[in-house]
Amino acid sequence: MRAFILRLIIILGYLCLIIGAGWLALGIFGPSHPGSVIFPIQAFAEHEINGLYTDRTQNANYLLDMVVRRINDLSYRAGSKYELMTMEYLDKSIDRAALAIKNVPQEKSEALQSRFVLLAEQAQYAILQLKQVPREETAAYAALQAKLQTIQRMVSTSNVQINEPALVPAIESRTETNTTVRMKTINSARGLIPWPAGSPGAIHDFYPLTGQHETLTCVSCHNEDVYLGTPNQCIDCHFMKTPIPHYPGGCELCHTPVAWTDIHFDHIVVSTFACDACHEKDKPANHYNGPCSACHITQNWTTVTFDHAVAGAVDCISCHANVAPGNHYAGQCSNCHNTDNWTSVVFDHTGFTNCVGCHAAAAPANHYGGQCSYCHSTSGPWANAQFNHSGFTDCSGCHGSRAPANHYPGQCSNCHNTASWSGASFNHAGFTDCVSCHLKDRPSDHDQGQCSECHNTQRWGDGGDSVGLAVFTNNILQPITCSICHQAVTYNIGKEIKQ
Repeated sequence: MRAFILRLIIILGYLCLIIGAGWLALGIFGPSHPGSVIFPIQAFAEHEINGLYTDRTQNANYLLDMVVRRINDLSYRAGSKYELMTMEYLDKSIDRAALAIKNVPQEKSEALQSRFVLLAEQAQYAILQLKQVPREETAAYAALQAKLQTIQRMVSTSNVQINEPALVPAIESRTETNTTVRMKTINSARGLIPWPAGSPGAIHDFYPLTGQHETLTCVSCHNEDVYLGTPNQCIDCHFMKTPIPHYPGGCELCHTPVAWTDIHFDHIVVSTFACDACHEKDKPANHYNGPCSACHITQNWTTVTFDHAVAGAVDCISCHANVAPGNHYAGQCSNCHNTDNWTSVVFDHTGFTNCVGCHAAAAPANHYGGQCSYCHSTSGPWANAQFNHSGFTDCSGCHGSRAPANHYPGQCSNCHNTASWSGASFNHAGFTDCVSCHLKDRPSDHDQGQCSECHNTQRWGDGGDSVGLAVFTNNILQPITCSICHQAVTYNIGKEIKQ
């Protein structure tokens, strides 16, 4: 029994050790996100680990690490149903970090405050990714925006030695700006003392009053009779006028003191950020997903000219396939088109030898089935066809179908030449069977022998006598009588008939 109890204790000890190690790993590595079943356990572990830090600086750094973790959680959960929950965890982590920085001695808190400001900027860009909260939880969204902007103003621009981060958790809505918070904490002399005429203070040289600022009275900004701590950033005074959601950068990037509605954004200042960080929501459906600068310019959004070099676009088909008409050439657009003028089509045939692969459909019925390049050229008009017959000997293979009825069935080159189709001249050298070709040319009752016995190849009707009769030679010297070719003829001379 004792052995069993001992084993049970050991097993339970191992289980506790494993569970403890897992719990500790959750707190250290933070693998889950708000909305996950195990996230509450992880959040508890993170809180308990925080209690292990006795050094105030280490404790503040750890809580700033938790802010980083919550910012990553917000980016991960953007667009999901857990947006609000994740944003609330981020809000609480910011409060804890602010209180921890307050407890760090002033001489050691400068680096912590700088990091705190940087994380506030990162959090501002993270909440811009949210889809549901800005519409459904407007007050909570605005409160977090106010808190993040207050952190940047209080910590990065404060000129007085105060522990302003400690005031961050007090910001619960947009009704209290960082200007109000600052004024509550600044203990300065009351009563405005007039500046000597012509002095930098009198002419407001340190903050030029131009445009609409020129119409303000002193008490418009120094309404509590205080010079020290007066806001000198646009957002400090105009924060309540910004719509939701609004660009989180400085007002001066878009607005001027002359007219609030005169908006000109200076993109050079934010050139390190991608365009779609701000303009993602402006894209229509099925929009090109590359950088905005590939098509648009900052001076005029509607002036669209696609810069293929900026986009690094070489695969034309990936964008323009749906623009091509039916039965269009399937190769890259750049083989025919240029990026300056889409309608100027010039195909670069360099490296292409299989003409029929593209132009077969353009050939008329009963067209020559060989390569187009045998007759056509890519430089001249398509209609100026000229076939290079070099190396081709089987004329009938191409021209047989064009011969008229009862045409000589031999090769075209026996009568015609490639320079001119008309003016046929047959070379009879080596041909002795005249009848095989000319039988159909003989009149009725003609001699049935070979044509060459009477005719020559230079002139068909030249028999050599005065009356144009054919001369029968057959290469044998013998008397020639008319009866050899002609039947008896009756001649009527006067009244006397002779046969």
